[in-house]
Amino acid sequence: MEKIYDTTKVNMLLGCLLQDTSLITSDKYPLCKDDFVGHAFDNVMYVSIVNLSRNGYKTISFFDLDKYLQKHEAEYQIFKDCRDKGDVEDFLDTIVYLSKLENYENYYNDVRKMSVLRKLRDRGYSIETFFDFNKSETDNLKNLEQ
Repeated sequence: MEKIYDTTKVNMLLGCLLQDTSLITSDKYPLCKDDFVGHAFDNVMYVSIVNLSRNGYKTISFFDLDKYLQKHEAEYQIFKDCRDKGDVEDFLDTIVYLSKLENYENYYNDVRKMSVLRKLRDRGYSIETFFDFNKSETDNLKNLEQ
């Protein structure tokens, strides 16, 4: 089945969550692990950020994630593999650097649009009006913004 997922926006959203974990509990911007299903790495990141936030972390670094995930062998391996993108610490530094908290609402809206489309598709609704599998993610997002 085709994936309806915007990896770039998810990366930016995760970067913001690493910078400010209070966004996890925002009533205005509710998230769940189903929003991070494109890659196992993204799901591991989200669940780890949620758990560290619940333990009082306000910001989260590579070292925080590394220490936390060492207790969870399968998830730690996914974390270290970093979607085959190379060094996970560099990757996390990059997404934190590139993501802007003032753009969080836009990242959030795009990620949630993808989640809603996946849910509709999985429930048997036609989403072709909103999402064309023959187009790039970027073109599909542009179509959703109209």
